Amino acid sequence: MADALNRYGDISKFITDPSKLELKFGEEVTMSEDYCIVFDMEDAPCSFEELRTFIADLAKDICELDNIAQKFALHEGEDFSDYNIFAVGIDEKYNVHIIYDGMKVANVCEVCFEKKSGKYFLRKFGWVDEIPDDWSGFHADIKDYTAEHGVIVKRRK
Repeated sequence: MADALNRYGDISKFITDPSKLELKFGEEVTMSEDYCIVFDMEDAPCSFEELRTFIADLAKDICELDNIAQKFALHEGEDFSDYNIFAVGIDEKYNVHIIYDGMKVANVCEVCFEKKSGKYFLRKFGWVDEIPDDWSGFHADIKDYTAEHGVIVKRRK
């Protein structure tokens, strides 16, 4: 697990200068060519020009976000080190969504973060949602989830 932490720590491999970011194919912004990470504009709440600085700043935070995801996976007893980030996006509330691609198994995993008071909080990890600010005592339990229309969701109480 220690090998998985800080794997995106080389900030020189990211585009952190907003003026160097480019919109490609109408909806994709390369954040890191070395790590093959793109920012997906498809669901962005505003234009590329309005998001330039935001995307550049987000590139600086990718290592921290990945470390949080890796630690949560370990907390849940999972090895997440063979999943690599391939796309990043935001929603209308500016929550950060990271899409991971499995390198050993053909699988993707979405992780969502909320930023408040300058700090990121994990809110969703794959099928686990509603993750509290302090998840040290939290454990996802599969019996709390069910499949609805082919998607795993939290059971209604």
